[in-house]
Amino acid sequence: MDELRAKLREQVEHEQADAFADKRNIIQSANTCTVTFQKADGTRRVMRVEARKVRDHVKGHRATPAGRKAAHTRAFRHAHLLPVWDSEAKAIKSVNLSTVSRIETETTTHTF
Repeated sequence: MDELRAKLREQVEHEQADAFADKRNIIQSANTCTVTFQKADGTRRVMRVEARKVRDHVKGHRATPAGRKAAHTRAFRHAHLLPVWDSEAKAIKSVNLSTVSRIETETTTHTF
């Protein structure tokens, strides 16, 4: 029974990773988009984002080794969180990919 549970958990994680990748690709490929998701406190959030603009505010290869390691660790441990640039707040925010229900780009609307 434990073996079956482990295989089920592995399958669910694999399906979630695919869904996260699809949502991440849609958001990152758009110049600007509107993302609707549920925040950690349960409230619905609609955010206008510019995913590409995050690169302008993150040090990347200029970061210290400790900073690069911390960013890698955060991305690994929290694969469901995507850092984006919130156009209204003019700040880096995180979108919880597991609770995204809608992504509107300039040309299409994706509903999940």
